[in-house]
Amino acid sequence: MSVPFSNTNLRVPHGFGNILEGLAREVLREQPDDIPTFAAVYFTALLNKLILYFHQMFESKM
Repeated sequence: MSVPFSNTNLRVPHGFGNILEGLAREVLREQPDDIPTFAAVYFTALLNKLILYFHQMFESKM
């Protein structure tokens, strides 16, 4: 299957590369059988950490 060449220049959104690098590092370290499920769990845990962090920041300012 051939894919036509494109001159489209795409930019990686700020911070996205770091997020993907973190996921890739964990996938290589853990070697999961089901990478999509592993990624879902990984990103859910990351989101929960961010929610906790911002909740704690909000609480400390009150």
